[in-house]
Amino acid sequence: MDERKPLAGRYRILREIGTGGMARVFVAEDTALGRRVALKVLHPQYAADQGFVARFEREARAIAALSHPGIVDVYDVGTEGGNHFIVMQLVEGKSAKDLIRRGEATVDMSIDIGVQIATALDYAHRAGMVHRDVKPHNILVSSEGAAKLVDFGIAVARGSASLTEAGSVLGTAHYLSPEQARGAPATPASDLYSLGVVLYEIATGRLPFEGESAIEIATKHVTQPPPPPSRFNPAVPPSVERAILHAMEKDPGRRPSTGAELARELLQLDDFAEQPTRLVRAAEPNAPPLARVAGTHGQRTGSVVGPAARRRSETWPIVALGLIAFILVLGLVPLCSAALQGGGG
Repeated sequence: MDERKPLAGRYRILREIGTGGMARVFVAEDTALGRRVALKVLHPQYAADQGFVARFEREARAIAALSHPGIVDVYDVGTEGGNHFIVMQLVEGKSAKDLIRRGEATVDMSIDIGVQIATALDYAHRAGMVHRDVKPHNILVSSEGAAKLVDFGIAVARGSASLTEAGSVLGTAHYLSPEQARGAPATPASDLYSLGVVLYEIATGRLPFEGESAIEIATKHVTQPPPPPSRFNPAVPPSVERAILHAMEKDPGRRPSTGAELARELLQLDDFAEQPTRLVRAAEPNAPPLARVAGTHGQRTGSVVGPAARRRSETWPIVALGLIAFILVLGLVPLCSAALQGGGG
């Protein structure tokens, strides 16, 4: 691709801001409308691969079908000279993973980001879409604190056929739900589990499960209860800890029933009388990025700690087979999207 020539006659590339296993992302100027955009261009080596092109175009359709302040907008999609591209909203900010790595993440941030992304997932789920790869790399946070979910590259409409073979494992091992680790289909509850892991990491600065291999990490998601976040950060309020652990229940049926329920749980602070207001992202499209939330202290529902885990020796072969199938079937598909400043990798 000649970066000196405007793509499709209107998108003038300014600079590259990231690259992933599937595509490069640029800051570009839309000369027709006079605005800056994120331009995602499929790697040329995959342009002849119908599977990759289908996945790339599916991402564009998946996002274009959604309109929510917590989900990045798609403006255009096309092909020119063998270059397949998506034009998206440019988010000036950092990924949640960048904030964690730089030590800038806080407990308050886990609440703010959690409420925003939980409501975005609630909207996507009600539209019949499951993201399947919720992780901090795919959450962009603007300088004003507005969070947006990006990279719907492996999202799938519920009830539709997947581009991958049944039983293959999608998503990054650190954020996989137990059912995904077993090779079962992802559901809205799977997205909420992954978001729970993200909020755990934001609140504590560390992941709940570590290991020397993807299989070891995935096995822990299936068999071991997560350590309480307050063990690593005593500043985590009990109510926030309960909300995170509720989202991380092993049994999908014991997690919050919707993203909206998880958002409410994150706002139900036990010490609300001592903290009358808290800044969070408004859910309404026309509301300002940050709005004060009135008191919502109330009772929680649902168990906090999951049932006793089965022994590792019983579950490890299932998880191993699922991940091996993933490696064999999707060897060319990256597990991790790049942590981008302007769009998904």
